[in-house]
Formats: sequence, structure tokens, C-alpha cells
Amino acid sequence: MTHNLLEIFDQEIKPALFDELKKDNLAIDEVTYQHLTIIHASILGGLIDKAKKDKGAKTIKNLLEKGNHDGAIINQIPEIFESKERLSDTKKLGNSLLAFVFDEGTDKAFEKIQHFLSEKYQTTEEDLIEANRMIAPFSLGLIGRIVHDEELNEQQVAALLLENEPHIGSRFPGLAKVLGITYTPSSEPNQDAPKEAAPNANTEEKSTSQITEKEKPEPPKEPRNSTSLSDHRLFLKLVWPWLALFAVSALSLFLLQKFQSKPVESQPDNPFNFIQSDSLIQDNERSYTLPGNTILKVTKFSITDSLLMHLSQNEGQVNDTLRFVNPAIKFQDSSAVLTPSANKELAEILSVIRSYPTLKMDIQIYYDSTFQKQKPGVVSQQVKNLTNYFTAFGINSERVRVNRSSLKTQKLSTKQDSESEMEATPEDGDSIVLEAASQPALVSDKKVALLFYNAPENPADSLNIDE
Repeated sequence: MTHNLLEIFDQEIKPALFDELKKDNLAIDEVTYQHLTIIHASILGGLIDKAKKDKGAKTIKNLLEKGNHDGAIINQIPEIFESKERLSDTKKLGNSLLAFVFDEGTDKAFEKIQHFLSEKYQTTEEDLIEANRMIAPFSLGLIGRIVHDEELNEQQVAALLLENEPHIGSRFPGLAKVLGITYTPSSEPNQDAPKEAAPNANTEEKSTSQITEKEKPEPPKEPRNSTSLSDHRLFLKLVWPWLALFAVSALSLFLLQKFQSKPVESQPDNPFNFIQSDSLIQDNERSYTLPGNTILKVTKFSITDSLLMHLSQNEGQVNDTLRFVNPAIKFQDSSAVLTPSANKELAEILSVIRSYPTLKMDIQIYYDSTFQKQKPGVVSQQVKNLTNYFTAFGINSERVRVNRSSLKTQKLSTKQDSESEMEATPEDGDSIVLEAASQPALVSDKKVALLFYNAPENPADSLNIDE
């Protein structure tokens, strides 16, 4: 059974989305209404391109199943807009999904789409980002509902996406060209009739314009004394752009000379720069010892931002195991459900791992022994959920590994045979803290150790825990 994903979106999702957007902003017009479908079409185009690649359909199917994209979100549009927290979480989810859809050539693809939409609909970059973040969860939810209800396999998922190529090409030929979608008009029914009627309309319009042109009276001739005034206006019209360019150049040169002495922070080469950053700013100040006895102070940046700064300053390499402390990742009320802040932090960590292919990560979860005995099912599901999060985005177990241990008295030894010991004081069993540092150190009452490294050996060589 074929599914026109554009028509289903127009019938089931777009009216409800438009009504909610209209409530918040009365200035939204019919042009914005058309934006919703064309953004949905661009996301479909990205998925179609992904499905054509090796194991692309398998990756898409894994994301839909392990990410619980079963279409339930489609029936929750009013509730999402009524809650600021749920609306914010939906937009953050859209960020992660866009990173998945456009994981290769993101900048070029979005630059082409932005250029196309700005010319056709006068769309700004901010509007495009906001629309993509909002629509992506519903687009994936629509596809996921079909995959879930009809129990499609990988080949059928690819067929579902590819059969929508002609639909995108017929409705948005300009966008189809930008996305590289192959479209032949003959493959779509009822496409020839309008094309045959078009020349007649053009001929009629042309003949009408010719008759009107003949009936127009000749404009009166300008007097000779107005010729000099016209020449003067023409001169100003030609010279004015050059004067404006000169003024802007002079101002830019002045600002460059004024601020050239100030240091400029190097920014990492982030392939997802079209997605707005929602990095968490920590209130407490911490120092981290990095390789080479370098002390890194984190006062204004999150753990992820600090890691990116370190990688950019070391040509994308980690010379030793890095360990940080991050209290943002927790589970909700002794359950296996990650909190919104945890999903946000994991999305940032995912972006770092995608940006640096040689970077590897180990997650060690340490549970209070009493909690582990009382709720073994919750413990297993928490470990599974963390593992599935990265697997859903195509990060295999060779780059991210999740393990668990009991939290008692911990002793850690380095290759230099240095040892330290401390009695652990566990917090609530469902609270998770991510810890990372450049040198092996005591885990203490922290529930999770998060290690970043790019060395080929087993990280257990540099971090040994004896219960």
C-alpha cells in the first residue's frame, strides 16, 4: 500500500500545527502555512537520500523503533503547545533528529535549502531553523507510525521513502532539484493536462498584452530643460552604491584595527552549525587537570564546550583519558526514563562524538548495592536505555561502551602505581553523575564515570576499580 507522506502531513498535522502557531503569533499568514509542508518535504528529501546509502534504511528503522517514534506525538499537538517545558523538549528533540537526517553534507544541504526558500518565500535563517526544529519530530513520527502499524522491514522502509520522490518533485520541483531528487513528470498521473493548457494561456496572455500595448497612447515627450535633471539623477543612482560600499569598508577597517589586539577563541569545526546551541552553563566552578599538568578552569562553559575547546587546541586528539563531573544526567523518580536535561546533555555529547571520529567513550555506572538488589530491573533498563540512545544514532559499541558496577569503597590505581582510597556515600539510587578528568582519580559517591579517549588500548589499563 502506497503512502503519500505530503498529503498525510497536510491533512493530519499541518492544520493543527498552524492553529497553534496562529494563537501565539497573529501575524502568521498563508505563506507560513505553505512553509510547513515544504520544510516537511525537505526533511523527507534528506531521509530519501539517506535510505539510498548502504545500511541507510537500517539506521532509519533503528531510530524509529528505539526512539519510540510511533506517531503518538501527532495526537499531542495541543498539549505540547500548552506546556512550555514540553514545547522546549520537542524543539531539542528536533535538533537531534536534524543532526541524524543531515549527518553528511549538512552545511551544503541547508545552505541550498535556505537560499531556495529565501528567494521564493523571503524566509530568514532564524525562521528556517525554528521551523525545522518544530516539524522534524512530527515528520519522523508520521513515518514511524506507518512503520510501526504495518511492521515494515528495512527494504519496505526504503520503499516507503523512495515512493515519495515523485510527489516531492511534482509539488516542489525547485526544492527537488536542490535536494538532488530524480523526478520525471511522466511518472505522475494527471500531469500532462495542465502542461498542455499552459501554452494556450500564455498565447492568450501574449495576444492580450499586444492589443493593450497598441492601444496605449504615446507618452508625452520631455522638454529639453529636463534632460539635465534626468542625467543628474542617473549619475547619483550609479554613484550611490559605490559611496555606500566605501563607507562600509572604511567602518569595517576601523573596527578591525580596533579589535585586532583582542584574542579570538578558536571554535571547533562543528558540522551541525545550523542547529542552535543549547549548552548548559554550570553555576559551580571546577578545575580539571589535563595532560601535561595543564589546569583547565570551567567557569562559563559546560562540560561539552570545555571538551570541544580542548580537542580544538590539540588537533582533535586526546592524549590521555579525560574525566569530567556533570550532574545534569539523571533518571526520573527511580525509573529508567531520562530527564529532559539528561537528553539535552546526551545530545551535546553525541554532537562531539560525531565531530571527532577518533574519539571514544566509556560510561561506567556505579550503583549503591542496596538499590541494585532492590531494583535490578530498573538498573538493567537504565543501562539499556543509555546504550540504545547512541545506537539509535549509528554510534556502535566500539566507540561507546556502557558498563555497571556496585558502589562501595573504591580504589583506583594509575600506571605509576599511585593509589588513593575514600569511603563512598551513595546518593539516591536513581541519581546519575557523569565524571571525567585527565588523570585517574577516585570515583567516590559519583554514580557514573564518563571517559573520553582515543588510545587503542583498553581503558581499564588506566582506570582499575577494586571492590
